[in-house]
Amino acid sequence: MAECKKCKKDVAGGYNTPIGFFCCDCYDKGMKKKVSDYYLKQQPIVSVLGYQFPDVKKRTETPKTFTFVKVKLKDSKQESSDWNLLAKSEEEVKFHFENYIGPEIRKGVKDYIDVESGLKHATTAFSSAISQKIKFDQTNKSANTIATELENKTLLDRLDLIKQGKALLLSMGLQYSTVHEDLIVTDKIIKESFLYPSEDMPTEKDIIIKSWKGGQHYYSKIGKLDVVDSKGNVKWNTFKEAWEESLKYLKELQNN
Repeated sequence: MAECKKCKKDVAGGYNTPIGFFCCDCYDKGMKKKVSDYYLKQQPIVSVLGYQFPDVKKRTETPKTFTFVKVKLKDSKQESSDWNLLAKSEEEVKFHFENYIGPEIRKGVKDYIDVESGLKHATTAFSSAISQKIKFDQTNKSANTIATELENKTLLDRLDLIKQGKALLLSMGLQYSTVHEDLIVTDKIIKESFLYPSEDMPTEKDIIIKSWKGGQHYYSKIGKLDVVDSKGNVKWNTFKEAWEESLKYLKELQNN
């Protein structure tokens, strides 16, 4: 038997959390949210490499064009792969990381926190990766440290291959592979906008403008993509400015 921290009743079972032990009723009626908030405050994800979003100083310059390909193995009867970004430079790898892998990592970290808080089961690959590494490494490192190490490894592994002179095929998620002689390109599209051919063209409904708590600037995304104006700015002083630049960026996407 243990005493519930909230209702003070002695119960046989419940939830032993970092902020105390709670019976099932109290946990489900409010304490679950407080436990989740605790994890969010205690384990902020701050990347060692500086890939915290949005980050003006660390932003990678936008490549002028993007090459998307579908591939398959030579003499294979299987269908071609989904669209991949063909990356041959560090800039392309970093840009892909910021716009596609970054959102997957943030979603995975939030997923992990929800799982540890008892809110749900893991639904993302990155959340599972954090759990598996903690389990098999038998380490005392915090989840924050583990997540940062995985984030850095995700980027550095790709950059190391580029430095070795290899070209990469980058999916819209965490998956990637190297180009090798047994692959053939079955379809190819070169675009000025960083939007996979299989993705639906975004509309005004996909524009999301946010301002951080206590912040003085506004940031905008269209789907997964950070809005960048013609001068390279990713933040604006007013909501109106952010909205207007978002419409210009959207028009560029639609025209390309």
